[in-house]
Amino acid sequence: MGGPGAGKTWLARRYARDCAQAALDRLLAGEKIADVELPVLSTWSGWARQSGDAREALVHASFDARMGYSDVGGPEATGRLQRTLAGHARVLAIVDSLDESGDDQAQHRLASLTSSTWRVVVTSRPGSWSNLSIRPSKGDPPRVVKVLDLTYPYDVSQFVDAWFAEQPGRSASLLKQIAGRSDLRASAVVPLLLTFYCWIAEAGPEDAVLPERHRDLYRAIVRRLVQGKWSNAPNRELDCVEECETELARWAWSAVKGRVTPSRVTPNGLEAWPETFIRPQQTLTGAAVRALDNVAPVVKRSDDGTVTSRFVHRTILEHLVAEYLATLPVDEAAGVLLPHVWFHEDWRVALPAAVVAHNQCNRTTGELLSALLARARATTHTPGHEAANGEIDDLLLEIAARTEPVEWPQHLADAIHSARIRRATQSPGKIVRSAHWTASNQHVRTAITTALPTARPSAVPRLAEALTTLDPSPEGHDIARNAITKTLTNVGPCAVHRASYALTKARSVDVHRLVDIRTTLDPSPEDRDTARNAIIKKLATASPSDVPYLVRTLREVSTIEEWLRWLDGDPS
Repeated sequence: MGGPGAGKTWLARRYARDCAQAALDRLLAGEKIADVELPVLSTWSGWARQSGDAREALVHASFDARMGYSDVGGPEATGRLQRTLAGHARVLAIVDSLDESGDDQAQHRLASLTSSTWRVVVTSRPGSWSNLSIRPSKGDPPRVVKVLDLTYPYDVSQFVDAWFAEQPGRSASLLKQIAGRSDLRASAVVPLLLTFYCWIAEAGPEDAVLPERHRDLYRAIVRRLVQGKWSNAPNRELDCVEECETELARWAWSAVKGRVTPSRVTPNGLEAWPETFIRPQQTLTGAAVRALDNVAPVVKRSDDGTVTSRFVHRTILEHLVAEYLATLPVDEAAGVLLPHVWFHEDWRVALPAAVVAHNQCNRTTGELLSALLARARATTHTPGHEAANGEIDDLLLEIAARTEPVEWPQHLADAIHSARIRRATQSPGKIVRSAHWTASNQHVRTAITTALPTARPSAVPRLAEALTTLDPSPEGHDIARNAITKTLTNVGPCAVHRASYALTKARSVDVHRLVDIRTTLDPSPEDRDTARNAIIKKLATASPSDVPYLVRTLREVSTIEEWLRWLDGDPS
């Protein structure tokens, strides 16, 4: 599981390649094919398009040009391969993008697939997996693995330095810019967004300023794709970039319209977005056609002239859908968006993006957001209505992260500030991303400080990070240090009064984050001793995967002399 841009598809394909290489090595070593595990890779939507037995349908879906398949010797050879895989006892079946399938039949197929001897890997955004109504009934339950964000500054710095290995000045300039802006620090931990930052930074002068907002970032990426500046043969003749953007937005809406608006086929308009789409009739010609292919490449051309395409990334599709909706009248846009305000994973990104884009395209009057809040906000206080209102608050937090307070009429700005205060302890990550809404930061800090002493241990790192980010001043650090120290000394089943015990009981990743926070607050030598002793105790029982976090943290709380002494094997 992972959020947008976390690298799920990359990881799925890496699993398939690694399995294929291992199978090839074993076959070349003389092992029988019956003893070797073979990979099958497809997407949920591709699997759903195939009928018949679950295993045969998945194998057929994997032999699709959309998955990169090319002919290996004609229909006879392909058929022989498909029959071999479908009947093979040992297969690693990798099904990417659960969030692209709203087909209940496909979900039933998962249960039948896991009841066989095949191993199965599924990638999904968190909400789509939690909404899966049919879970595997096999005695061996699914193991859920989360694709974590990068850490800042450690992973982000390594990523940027590797990208600009031959341009250290450009790397230093980009890292300095990220360090100086809270919005960039919050978003740079997402691999796809950090890739976009590097991609934009390599195109201009070293001191070029990155886009300040999510919409501006994606507009810059789409324009760079359209112009082909990433390739060895950029589209120098192109003089219609804006027209290409408009055309792509029209394509994006045509791709999802049948799934998101009520119709005879989808009465509730709540179907999942498709993986591919049929291109509508093009209105551009010449160099513009190649420019459009850069953003939505062709995956299939039919004899009747039909062209099937797929946008280069799901987040690009979401951005373009939002751009199209921004051109609609308020009532029409509200009618499209309203059914997707609550508990609809496909719209977690596109809905706030559409509201923001609509507001920016219509002189920041806030009419669309006002219309949605008037129709969506529940006035009763049943548990169901409270949960629904929580969804609306999360929407407001996403909007806050993408905009400035001055972009909204006062009553809407007040609503967003109120949402930040209400969700201070439930959504600290979103609170940090909207830290530039400074008028409510003091109330948010108060809410977090009040909640910290009784917070669940697993929630403490995120709350503590939010507290330190919202007020980086010395006074703010004093308040944060006192609150975190008080919390650390009260965490644990026995409520003991030693921070070392609290750190020892924390998960290894949380230990690293907590010590990171403490070290940014100028800890005393006693604080460092407490943290160091707790980490050393934790190392004795840590799993191999946790050791790097703990060792890195140990280095950060130790002096150079202490670190070298441990490396030399000092028994103490």
